[in-house]
Amino acid sequence: MDEIYYYLGIRNLRLTTPNQQGRDVRILQSLLNMFPDNIVPGKLVVDGIFGPITRTAVRNFQRYFGLVVDGVVGQESFLRLGHRIGKYAVGEAVFSSRYLSSGARGGDVSVLQNRLAAYKKGYLNRRADGRFGFFTDAAVQRLQSDFLELAVDGVANPDTYEQIFIRAPLGGRTLRQNDRGLDVYWLQYYLYQLNYYKGEINGYFQSSTTDAVKDFQTAAGITIDGIVGPETYLTLGTNIAFPQQEYYYRVQPGDSVFSISRLFNKEIEDIINLNNLTPPDYIIKIGQLLLIPVPLSFHLALKGETLADVASKYSLPLSSLQAANNLIPEGALLPDESVVLPGYSADLMGEVAFLQQKNDADELIKLDLNSGAATSLQVFDNLSERQLFLSKDRKSVALFANGGKQIIIYDLTTGISRTLNLSESADYLDWSYDGQKLVVNNGLVISALNGTTLFSFTGMMPQWFTDNKSLLYTNGESSLRKIDIETGTDELVVDIPDISIWFFQLAAPINKVIVMGFVDPGRVTFTYLYDLANENLIEISRNDFFAEWSRNYASFLLLQRDYYGEFFPWFYLDVKQYSAEGDLKGRELYAKDVILNNDNFAPADQAFLPVLSNPATFYPIPVINRDIYAKNLNSQLLTQLTLGTKTYSPVWL
Repeated sequence: MDEIYYYLGIRNLRLTTPNQQGRDVRILQSLLNMFPDNIVPGKLVVDGIFGPITRTAVRNFQRYFGLVVDGVVGQESFLRLGHRIGKYAVGEAVFSSRYLSSGARGGDVSVLQNRLAAYKKGYLNRRADGRFGFFTDAAVQRLQSDFLELAVDGVANPDTYEQIFIRAPLGGRTLRQNDRGLDVYWLQYYLYQLNYYKGEINGYFQSSTTDAVKDFQTAAGITIDGIVGPETYLTLGTNIAFPQQEYYYRVQPGDSVFSISRLFNKEIEDIINLNNLTPPDYIIKIGQLLLIPVPLSFHLALKGETLADVASKYSLPLSSLQAANNLIPEGALLPDESVVLPGYSADLMGEVAFLQQKNDADELIKLDLNSGAATSLQVFDNLSERQLFLSKDRKSVALFANGGKQIIIYDLTTGISRTLNLSESADYLDWSYDGQKLVVNNGLVISALNGTTLFSFTGMMPQWFTDNKSLLYTNGESSLRKIDIETGTDELVVDIPDISIWFFQLAAPINKVIVMGFVDPGRVTFTYLYDLANENLIEISRNDFFAEWSRNYASFLLLQRDYYGEFFPWFYLDVKQYSAEGDLKGRELYAKDVILNNDNFAPADQAFLPVLSNPATFYPIPVINRDIYAKNLNSQLLTQLTLGTKTYSPVWL
């Protein structure tokens, strides 16, 4: 901590002799660095010393926002940096001017709450009310736990304030039309990511920004007034994707389409077409946001890492990494943040098949990861489920159509499809290992060739053993049972007292099964691993709701809700890897919204395929995009494979 604590706003900041120094100067420099070069040219060295270069940056900032250009940071300049002091904070403590902890009240507590709620990695799940209670304490601790230099004690102190200022620029004041400043710039950027604002991101709250805010509020089902206060801040922070779903490159001085294409090792024409640049000059402007064609590789930051660490890890020039990530503040990276790796190519092999929503139809697409070529296989206009059920030999997929009363079998090798008719609607099936039979819904066994009924019983989620005649199923209560479709023999496999089984995943080749069940009153799920050979049952996790075995059955993934604040419904999604023996191997992905499905592991279990999107769990915000990524197993490498699409059920062939 500084010997003297100069909180932000305790003094006007200006060029003096000797130079002003302190934490407040360091925060000022970091905030000025958040602007694009058309607002504040160049990047300041964040050294906490107010010298001539910092004064020049302040003057450029003041000139852009129509302030008195004197190089002095007073209450008007602070306000445009999203920080209220003086006449803008009458009757309340200035944010960061005092330590805040449980029991504190005031306008500065509201600012703390707004900033924690509106941040892209949201920490607080409550609207600001000016009272520092249990949930605010937990939110402060969540932020503190992300940084090595912060004590995790729930006390908002100078070190904590510094991180909040430079990482959570929204929430320092209520925003409305005609406001301008750094916080308006980031409001526009968030709304741009969510497809509600499509104008120039300029830091001026004009009528187009008001319209975007109202459209967002309408979609979210909150008060529609065009004013950004606690409710809208919370809704923004809840619905913005984390890690960032779409990557934007922010144009810098000296950039051209050619230089950007070289930085990312992409074709010029692809960048031009993706961003609808105007011929013949294809002019781009400083500060403009450009999409970069996929595939794009990212590093998911670990606690304490810096851009220099990432550059060394992937043997990339630090200058290139800094240029490509110029929206990220310097210093330690935010854990789980995605850092784009310009020009880096992940070694991904094979083919991926998936469904892509196309107006009212769905397109089956095959993506060659070696060449990047995508091939349309067939368009379906009558699917009842956007899910691919891959055969065990990975040569055919089954799809439900016409309200679940038809199964379409598509041969990925020949391109030939056939249709099987069902007497009742269905939405679940499992292929036998020989590819000759399907078990549908609650125990209907049919021929995969012509749909003829072969056997029928009553059981939930039936899954095949490798002998192609035995099925594991649950009775919907606490038991798993095994039935032989040739003899009709039905026997108990395992009973787990006091739970209600609602999901299980069988790894037949190794005789193991993952079982999930509820315990009354049904708010916690328990996950077990059962070994059918030695009849050993162990509890391995809680709060999971999906499991997937790897291709060689050496490990499995669990998709878990990481609750914060009140138990329900606020959570992040956490993908963790376990060994086949049930030992935790580590976290693979931590995000606001992750979708997994079966059969999405690479041939050698090098990677798996999650679908990421902006979350629509807590407010009715439409899902903007659902894009496919490849996450390298036991690595921080994440590769985006599709861009701006609505994809479903990717399977690795």
